[in-house]
Amino acid sequence: MQNSLPASLAPIAAMLAPRSIAVIGASNEMEYGGRVVANLKSGGFTGQIFPVNPKHGEIQGLKAYADVRDIPGPVDLAVLVVPARLMGEVVAACGEKGIKAGAIISAGFAELGPEGLNRQREVVRIARTYGMRLSGPNSLGVANLPDRVFAAGSICEWEALKILPGHISVVSQSGALAFTNMLTRAQERGIGFRHLISVGNQADLTVVDFIQYLVEADADTRVVAVFLEGLPAGEGQRLLQIARRAAVLGKPILVLKVGKSEKGREAARSHTAALIGKDAIYDGAFRQGGIVRVTDLDDLWEAGHLFAAVPELRGDGGVGFLSNSGGMNSVFVDLCGEAGVPVPEIQRDTISGIAAVLAGRGNANNPVDASGQLAKSSLQDIMKYLEQDPAISVITVGATTLGSGKRSLEIARNVCSAHSQSELPYVMLWASAATLHGIPDAQSAGVAQIQAAGIPVFHESAKCARALRWLREYTLRRRALRTAPTNGENEPIAMAAAPENDSMKGLGLLSQAGIAVAKTEAVRDLNSALESAARIDYPVVLKIDAPNLMHKTEVHGVVTGIADPGALALAYAELWERTTALGPDRRIVVQEQVSNGVEFILGGMYDPIFGPVVMVGTGGVWVELADDVAFRVAPIDVETARSMLDELRGARLLTGVRGGAPRDTAALIQALVRFSRLVASFGDRVAECEVNPVLVLPDGEGVRAVDVLILPAQAKARGA
Repeated sequence: MQNSLPASLAPIAAMLAPRSIAVIGASNEMEYGGRVVANLKSGGFTGQIFPVNPKHGEIQGLKAYADVRDIPGPVDLAVLVVPARLMGEVVAACGEKGIKAGAIISAGFAELGPEGLNRQREVVRIARTYGMRLSGPNSLGVANLPDRVFAAGSICEWEALKILPGHISVVSQSGALAFTNMLTRAQERGIGFRHLISVGNQADLTVVDFIQYLVEADADTRVVAVFLEGLPAGEGQRLLQIARRAAVLGKPILVLKVGKSEKGREAARSHTAALIGKDAIYDGAFRQGGIVRVTDLDDLWEAGHLFAAVPELRGDGGVGFLSNSGGMNSVFVDLCGEAGVPVPEIQRDTISGIAAVLAGRGNANNPVDASGQLAKSSLQDIMKYLEQDPAISVITVGATTLGSGKRSLEIARNVCSAHSQSELPYVMLWASAATLHGIPDAQSAGVAQIQAAGIPVFHESAKCARALRWLREYTLRRRALRTAPTNGENEPIAMAAAPENDSMKGLGLLSQAGIAVAKTEAVRDLNSALESAARIDYPVVLKIDAPNLMHKTEVHGVVTGIADPGALALAYAELWERTTALGPDRRIVVQEQVSNGVEFILGGMYDPIFGPVVMVGTGGVWVELADDVAFRVAPIDVETARSMLDELRGARLLTGVRGGAPRDTAALIQALVRFSRLVASFGDRVAECEVNPVLVLPDGEGVRAVDVLILPAQAKARGA
């Protein structure tokens, strides 16, 4: 176990690799308690199994105990399948026995509401008095496939399932999806897992705890695959720290995060009582930490299999593709284009070498139409030419041939031979059925032999293209994380003033943070307004301002393009009349007219899961309709800010569309970085902060912030 793993997570080792297991609530019936015992027996667990049930002296042929404290000798793991009302006293008995790890399968806790939540908290409190750690409740348990530990209440015929151990460990908030859907589908395709962990309500050990253990302390886990509904409050920042550590160690984290739609969020809430955050914040945080967000359940094990075999690409991630079908080439290249995966042009020497092998058939450019060469040894020569081309980072071979039979074995021989001599990773896209007669064995199926050689195999072009995109993005993100600044450029700014809902003070905070603001003065009479305009210089803008005024445009409180004192007097009188209902602190703001600027918005908020979060988007009055925004956890560095802009559809406005002048993108990036440091300094004192608009001027002229709204968090919301 590595030194960076907290001692509090040490019980996870006993949970995942126990030598003895007590099943409390065991029975002869094939309900949850009975299934746990049956799964341990049929799965081939070689340690000791202790059924605990006061009503039986023997359960499923094993001696049963009335109380966990009656078991002779030590117990590493307790699997708890008792009614929720009894869980507290049972956990206390486990603590007295000295058991340090427990997996609670029983439901009836936080997912049912406040009463269940209180019961859940009490169970955790009792466990912690004994130094015991718990997974669940409302889960299906845990499994360790290489050691044949199936401490789970799932319905699965372990004795009939040919268990394939692998290097993908799964952490899931859904027990059924992990222990049935994912496991059986992956096993059917010849892809194995290392651990399956069902976390349920995350009452004690969280998704992040298990990820940290797998990253830091489990050397045989190469990929962590996560089915996530939501993180507990405060766990987001820790997840990012662990994700960065995982990137350094070369252990990819793949996440299927549900809850994008409102219906999806409702389903997740009702299922696990999880705190569901804004999906866009999760999305930005995953990008920031190098976490790969997949789009389908199968992606967790299909893309996971690719990542386990190929932890990183060389170069830019260009794909060299060859198949026996020009049509397949066209389909795959289109899908790569949609996914953003480069299928690059190759050098003339590469094309000439491939063309000589093809001898007038097929196509020698990338993608290569190898025609009938797949089953010939000359296929290896084609792949060698592709490997030597500097634009190629990964070789992908496509086959439309049936996955079993003589021809499939010939293809496998060629691909495996070339792969064994190559420094580049290989991927196989076998787009035909594995067999016409059920699942073949390795002796008759080329597809199985290729997979046995450590080459990931896909059967669908779209899934293959998606996985290659994620692998490329992960590679590039790993490089960025390794070169992230360590000189404090992205540290929070030390702020002397407490944030207030005051636009003038807010502009002052922006200026203190190093963000250029438009020249602005606040007045309460016409003469002062005229004097301010003379100092600022015409043209100017007048705005209504008041502590409780959220959006000035909604009360027609902005007049632009005021060119002289006469126009200012008329505009002032009109606006001041509209302020009568805004209280004694109402005022008029006189501001310089900033022309020729493209509008963007900077935003900040305190998220209960990730803490201070920063946002950038296309701005102005249409920001809510455009919904063109990107989020990250604050503070951020320059590269992260640049990646946020790259996500925006409105980023094209910065390059000078329709003959417009290119904008000062560098200044916007710098403003975003500095704003993120300001947001980080606010901590939980500010619920929301919005700078809208930030006007991005032509290249070299900088940016100007012209309006800011700060909403301090209430003392109650901060828990004070």
